[in-house]
Formats: sequence, C-alpha cells, structure tokens
Amino acid sequence: MIKVENGYFKIDTPNTTYLFKVNPLGILEHIYYGKKIPSSKDYSFIEEQAKYGGGTLTGDNEYAIYEDCASLEASSSKRGDSRETFLNLSFDSNDREFVLKYKAYRISNGVNLDTLPSSHDKAQTLSVILEDENRGIEVTLNYSVFEDTDVIVRNSSIKNVGKSLIKIERIMSSSFDMIDGDFTLVTLNGAWAKERQINEAPLAMGITKVSSNYGFSSAQTNPFTILKKKETTFVGGEAYGFNLLYSGNHMTTYERTMYHKVRVMAGINDYSFSWTLNPNAVFEAPEATLCYSYQGINKLSHEYHQFVRNHIIRSEFKDKEKPILINNWEGTYFNFTEESLLGIAKKAKEVGIEMLVLDDGWFGKRNSDSTSLGDWYPNLEKLPEGIKGLSEKVHSLGLKFGLWFEPEMISPDSDLYRSHPEWAIKHKSYVPLLSRNQLVLDLTNEEVVKYIGDVVSSLIKDAKLDYVKWDCNRNIGDYYNENLDNQEEFLHRYMLGFYKLVKHVTEECPNVLFESCSAGGNRADLGLLCYMPQFWCSDNSDQVSRMMIQEGTLLCYPQCCIGAHVSSSLSHQTLRTATYDNKFNVACIGAFGYELDLTKLNERELQAIKDQITWFKKHRKLLQLGDFYQIKSFYTDNTQEFVIVSSDKSEAMYFVGNKVFMPYACPTIIKPIELNNEYVYEVSSRAQYQNALLGKGEMCESSEWTILGETFMNAGIRLPYEWLSGNGPEKRIMEDFGSRLYYIEKKEA
Repeated sequence: MIKVENGYFKIDTPNTTYLFKVNPLGILEHIYYGKKIPSSKDYSFIEEQAKYGGGTLTGDNEYAIYEDCASLEASSSKRGDSRETFLNLSFDSNDREFVLKYKAYRISNGVNLDTLPSSHDKAQTLSVILEDENRGIEVTLNYSVFEDTDVIVRNSSIKNVGKSLIKIERIMSSSFDMIDGDFTLVTLNGAWAKERQINEAPLAMGITKVSSNYGFSSAQTNPFTILKKKETTFVGGEAYGFNLLYSGNHMTTYERTMYHKVRVMAGINDYSFSWTLNPNAVFEAPEATLCYSYQGINKLSHEYHQFVRNHIIRSEFKDKEKPILINNWEGTYFNFTEESLLGIAKKAKEVGIEMLVLDDGWFGKRNSDSTSLGDWYPNLEKLPEGIKGLSEKVHSLGLKFGLWFEPEMISPDSDLYRSHPEWAIKHKSYVPLLSRNQLVLDLTNEEVVKYIGDVVSSLIKDAKLDYVKWDCNRNIGDYYNENLDNQEEFLHRYMLGFYKLVKHVTEECPNVLFESCSAGGNRADLGLLCYMPQFWCSDNSDQVSRMMIQEGTLLCYPQCCIGAHVSSSLSHQTLRTATYDNKFNVACIGAFGYELDLTKLNERELQAIKDQITWFKKHRKLLQLGDFYQIKSFYTDNTQEFVIVSSDKSEAMYFVGNKVFMPYACPTIIKPIELNNEYVYEVSSRAQYQNALLGKGEMCESSEWTILGETFMNAGIRLPYEWLSGNGPEKRIMEDFGSRLYYIEKKEA
C-alpha cells in the first residue's frame, strides 16, 4: 500500500492514490490525490514546475521554486510561503522563523498514539521525518492506510531535540495543497436541537475557517467537512472528505489563492492554544482523516461508514445489533419513583422493549437541575433500595438496565463541591461562569480524573449496568488552572484528562454499552467513538427535525452510531404533533428506542408500538448494519429518500418522507441503488392505518410488487397517486411530513 522510490512517496488505497515527493531542496511537494494510478519510477508528467508567480525564489540556479505558488505537503514559517502554515513556533526573543527539510522515513505496521485516541487494526504507516538542526526540532508526518477503505489517516508530531524551550502556537494534523477545482464546501453546522444541518457554499477566495471555540467538538460546527466539485451528486462526481479524531476545539482551514491552489489543513484550533515544549519532549497532534471519491457523495459516506465501523469503534458492540430501549426522561423528567419506573418497565416488557434506561434525577438530592451533580449515590427517597436494588428488579423482569451520568460536571449545591470547591474550573479573579446551574470539573487535575473514574466505574459494576448514557450539558467557560504555567495549554490538557477518564471507565466495564451525549449532539465525533460506540444524535426527536439532523449526520457517521428515539406524539422541542408511526419510520434506522411514559398510553397506542417492535426486530440487522445510500435530500427536495442495502444485496430498506402534502404533486418514483441487477426482488410496504380514520392501529407488511433488480434501479416503481393525493379518506396515508418504508427482499427461486 506504501511505496517509496526515487524520492517519491506513493500511498495507495483500494481506489485512490496519494502522491508526494522530496524535491532537491529537501522540501516536500504534493503531486497528486485522486483516482488510483499505476506505479511509475517517474511522475514528472503530472508534476508542476513552480517557477512562476510572486514572492521569493527558494533555491539556486540548479533548482528553485516559488514556494508561494508551489503545491506543498508541509511548509516552513516565513520562508517564501505567505500562506497559512501547518506549524507555528516561537523561540527565544519571540523569533518564529524555521526551515523544515527532509531527514528520513520509515514504514511500520499499526497506529498507536501515546496521548490521544487513534484508528486501529491492520494499518500500514509511513512516517516522514523533517528537521531544522538550527532550531533543534524534529517533525514527523504520519500517513496510515488500510486495505479495506479509501480513508487515509494522518497526524503530525514535534520533538524538541534542542536545549531551549519551544512554544507551539499551532500544529495541524494534516496539510496539503491541491489544484483549485472551483469547489463547493459542505459543512455541518447547528445548535442544540438542530445539530449537523447541511450547509453548502462556493469556496471563496482567501481563507475559510471551519472551527469550534466551545471547548468541545460542538453542535455548532462538526469536524467533518466535504470539498466537492459543483457538478458532484450523490452518485457521481468528485468529492474530498475531511474529519478529525478529536473531541475538543478543532479547525479545518481552506485557503484558495490566485495561483489556482487550495491549501487544506485540519487539526487542533489555535484559538486560545499554545504549548510549551521542553527539551526531549514530544507533542502529538490528533489524527485527521482524508478520503477521495470519484463516485459522488454516497461513495464518500460509504467509505467513512466502513472506516468508523472497522477502524474507529473498538467496543464489542460495533458489529452487534443494539438493544431496543425505553428512556424515562421525557416521560417523567425528575418526577419518578421506583414504583413508577417498574410500571414503565413492565409495560416495556409487554411490548417487546429490551432495556430500561433511567435518566437524570436518581442521585443525591436531584429533583431539578440545580443540585447534586458529582454526588453519585442514589436518592433513597425515590429509590429505597438504591440503583443496585432497582437494577435487580428490572433484570428480574427480563430487561437490561441502563443509567444516565454526567461525570464531568459538578453542582455548586453538592456534597462534592462543598468538599472540593477547588476541583471546579474557575478563575481566581472572577465569579465562576454558571450554565444550567453547574460548573465543569477540572480534568487537567489528575486527582479529579482518578476520583470520578473510580466512583463511576464502581457504581456501574456494583449495579451490574448494561448501558451508560454519558452526558455533558454545558461548554467550558473559564480556561484556567492556577497550577499551569501556560494557561493556553488548558483546553488541550482538559481533553487529555477526558480521554484518560473515558478510557479508564470503558476498559473497567468492557461489557457495557456506552452512549455519549452532550446536551444532545454536541460531541458527535470520531475521537469519542473510539471509546463509546454510539452517540445521542439530538434531544430533538421530532421526526421532521430528525430527518434533517440525521441526513447531515449520515454523511460521515454510520447509522449504528446514531441514538434515535420515538418520543410522545407532541414533540417537547417543536410542539409539533405527529403519529407514532411517522416517528418510528425516522427513528428506526439507528440505535433505536423510545422516550415516553408507556403507562400513559391507551391499548391501541401500545399495540401500535408492539407491532413496531415486532417489525423492527425482524429488520434490525439490516437497518443498523446495512450500507446507507442517500437518494434525495430534504434540503433540496420536498421529499427525502434513502436506501439501506445488505452487503450481499439480498435485502434492502427504502425510506420515503415528504415535507408537506401537495395536491397533484409530481408522482414519486422510487429507484434504489446498489442492488443486484440479476436478482428478482419482492417489495413490501410497512404501513399503519390512521387511528382517526379506521379506529385501529395495526401495522401490516404486504407484498406489493415483484421486480427485476436492473429494472427497479433504472425504471423504478411509481407509487400509487392516491397515496400522495388523498383521494378518499381511507387512502390518504401520506400526510404532511408523512413517511413510508419499503422492504426489498430477494425472491427465492
């Protein structure tokens, strides 16, 4: 997969090639990243001759380049390249000039970072070492590649091999220059209850920065971005994807120049960041991922989904079907007792749910969000026999049991805060910044990390928990620890402490299913997926909002990672009313569950949920572990359509959802992709008749069509017009924001 010859470094994935070289000046020049090409001893036919442009000329009469115009793999600060540099350093007297030249390379097996989460499993890694002997610095650029994916993983590190302190002001994980292709930039932006909204805009001249300053990867700006050609669609055209294995402040910059270049860099955000590097010390930047597709956005997403499943998630649950859960939060909020929880559990067992999850309010004196975070002992007024006793009773019903924690946080009104006020993040000169009546524990303090890790893992083991929902409901406000000499190290040191904490707890409890949560979807990132195999996608379970949230999320993250629930008919976030059926159609593709009080539903509603669960269990493996392909986008069409296909093409699930009912609308024709041309498929619709019209809630799955795979993908199936038009009350199943699922199965000969 990695070949080094005649000064060229060629990295091949199954479908792509990444190529760069060492030029006669010892500078790394980027040559090519695109569709796979054969190996050659000479690639001069695609190299550029950077003897044009402005700026200063680097080199001599025999060989010289204008660095300002060249395509570089790593650029030196203030040495002929006026563009943004991947590494900014400060030396004595605030001197910032250095020159990186090629020293050596090595090829090794595997990926292993010492301080940060990393990809894993059967990688081959190229390490290219650069140095500046005058400054006493050694920089290593790592490139890791896998046999089964087109995703390339990069990271960089710097070692101080001199005798003086060095201050790192920026260190990017990856950097390279590509030829300007008049690109469109796709980002995932949002906020609480509207995470990962898809935004597209032409890549502007100058610098475009996609970043988070919130202390976490954030709902405002996800680390995943796409650079695509304007003509690229879901099924065709060129696209580049970039992501970062980091849960803190991140930054991806795109710099488009008048010399027809685009420099792409990704890494830790240099906002409020610097790092003092002592002699002989090493600093590691997080891993960054690159992926190229010449077959459209779906191919890019497919490669990332496979990469996440095979090389990010380590949990034993990565290839397992996830249990169906019931979470009590929106059903009861803080107002529950052991008796009421067991009532929900019994109803859950009756309808086929497999796990009860107890959310916030079970500990300390927690009856609102104003107290007790940090006091991880049970509230005996609500739970007389504690968490262990409740767990035993839930398990005796034949259900699994899970619990909510918010381990990184502390309430000022808590026993822990009264004992250790110094453990909370706060500035010595200012009143602490509160959010949701809580402060953040200082995970730069090893004593805090050890205490929280021991308390949480002990409770998990003592209560024999099957599942943990790990929440984090506020951003970091004060970046300060009085024991740090350099306060700009605080945010990264916090992340190092956080990763140490979650690594400890998840390794102590390897058989527990962990779901990360952060005020909904504030930490949906590759870094945390290395420890927890799924994340809570959003607190917003309204199916219309979720169609948009999940479409953005699925650009990079596979459906098995996405926590998705059916909540009450009236959405608590949007106050929009919807049928349980439509909510189910949207939620069932992920790590599926319910979030409502089952004891308050009537028999017809309970029967509908029971039927949903029966149907879901039949198709769970396909829905959670099949290959996902987008067909139509809710961002550009009145309908959203996608298909999930099994790896052997023997079955698939097709989703159709609309925004608003339109009389005489253009007919909907469903055309799946990635089926087998020669298979004959039976197509069945899953429908629940409207209670108000028919007075019953049964679901049916009936075969409607038999069709050859090639015909299905090319001509499609035109859905009955009555289904969309509402001609006759018994036929209008597809209402405003309605949806339908079609199961596609190979017909046996």
